[in-house]
Amino acid sequence: MINQQLKDLILHVQGFSPHVVALSSRSSLFTAVGRIEADTAFQRSVLYIGRLSQIQNTLRFIKGMTLLLAQDIDNFTPQNTYDNSIILFPPQFTEESLFDACREFVESERDVLGQSSLLLDAFLERKSLAQMLDLAAETVVNPIIVLDSNYRILASSQSIVPNDQIWREKIAKGYISHEHISAFIAMNNDVRQAAQSETPFIAGCTASPLQLCVVNMHSGEHTVGYLLCLEDASALTKHSLSFLHRFSLMVSRMLDMLYQKNAYTDAEQGNVLTDYFYGRVPDKRSFDNRLAQTIVRNSREYLVAIYDTEHYNVHDYYSEELKTHILQSFSRSIPVIYDNDLVVLIDTGEDKNILQIYQGRAQGFLHEHHIRVGFSDTFTEAYTLDEHRRQAKKALLFSRLQSNRLYAVYDEYKAYDLLMRAKTGNGLEGFTSNECKPIIEYDAANNTEYLKTAFFYIYYMKNLKQVADALFVHKNTVSYRINKIKELFNIDLEKAKTRAGILHSYMLRQLLEKPEIMEKYERI
Repeated sequence: MINQQLKDLILHVQGFSPHVVALSSRSSLFTAVGRIEADTAFQRSVLYIGRLSQIQNTLRFIKGMTLLLAQDIDNFTPQNTYDNSIILFPPQFTEESLFDACREFVESERDVLGQSSLLLDAFLERKSLAQMLDLAAETVVNPIIVLDSNYRILASSQSIVPNDQIWREKIAKGYISHEHISAFIAMNNDVRQAAQSETPFIAGCTASPLQLCVVNMHSGEHTVGYLLCLEDASALTKHSLSFLHRFSLMVSRMLDMLYQKNAYTDAEQGNVLTDYFYGRVPDKRSFDNRLAQTIVRNSREYLVAIYDTEHYNVHDYYSEELKTHILQSFSRSIPVIYDNDLVVLIDTGEDKNILQIYQGRAQGFLHEHHIRVGFSDTFTEAYTLDEHRRQAKKALLFSRLQSNRLYAVYDEYKAYDLLMRAKTGNGLEGFTSNECKPIIEYDAANNTEYLKTAFFYIYYMKNLKQVADALFVHKNTVSYRINKIKELFNIDLEKAKTRAGILHSYMLRQLLEKPEIMEKYERI
């Protein structure tokens, strides 16, 4: 495995146009920078800078070195590729400036390691998370906040606090509103893109004038939270980012240990679902016992709703409109953030028409705020929550095939899910009905919509008005198209086999024409 120091070095010198020829797992950590001379006695703890011509005949005799070389000769074939890390630079590069940049990197690394050792001592002395944050905040001269995976504020630095009023209020509350979370997730889309990364990145957030350094903290495959450093009292530097990265690894481990000891469980009912989603509930019995302490009850009927707030039109970051909307609509519900989605477990009670009632009441709110919501099937076994979360997620995904509907129920999209599950190595194309292939070819050649028209004609059971509304055409146009379909392709729309073929073939075409939906499906 390539060491992190070497990865950081490559990023540090990227302005010199590096070309990585070989990265060896045998390369050692380096603590100094040296130039290659005729009589260099190579040491594994030194990062060497020179010209390719100086060393090409020496490579076979050295191991574990990291070499930054100007490519001043052509047709270079590296020897001992697995023994040394070799990074080439254009022949016109300035050796002196690269040397200075690498020396700066090594000195910064030395400083960071020194500061990290102080934190390690504090960690071993069992200092609290808040005390650790104070030490780190004083090092980078900026306030630091730690959020868990559900965006609760677990701790914040007390020695350095933010000047920004919004963040001060969030810290006082101990959590971030859905409105602020939406802005946080949307900032340059970086949080989504860095979902599996531990590398710090800086981004702006429309909910606050301050820039944020964000580190996504992991324990194995699970996200344990976010480390936020607010660029408030001092400008963030590469040195700061390197330090925060190392610090975040330590905090990740601390949180993981706390979760294992259940130190952060049961503080509020949302923790039950958060721990369940992130694999911190060992079995069904444990889940049922913890769920019994919440407002929902087992052996009842449930729904899962997912609110997609990617385009949430936030009017006021101080408000909690969305939370209020959910609690007023579903009094027995638990909302949590998971995988950057707002997931809500709903106890439907005895109300069989809860979704119909909600759809009528919520359309205005969803439309005004640009929010989409997907619902799963109802279920009675709470431990199958994640399976039904996936249903709600798929409903939202497949609803994009129909002009991004704001309200989607999984039951309406099961056929699409079935088709995707039947997908083989040969793709979906081969599942198209033979009767429909001539229609598809004709539509492609003549820019017509005969397959789509036939689909809605069958879907709406020959109701011309509903078909016309779905296609945004006149009823007479629908009649004309149906007659042309029968005439051109000699098919009988009264046959059940033909109707079934048209229905599934059109749905296949929708999926094939939206590869981005198929890609997202694979990640659910």
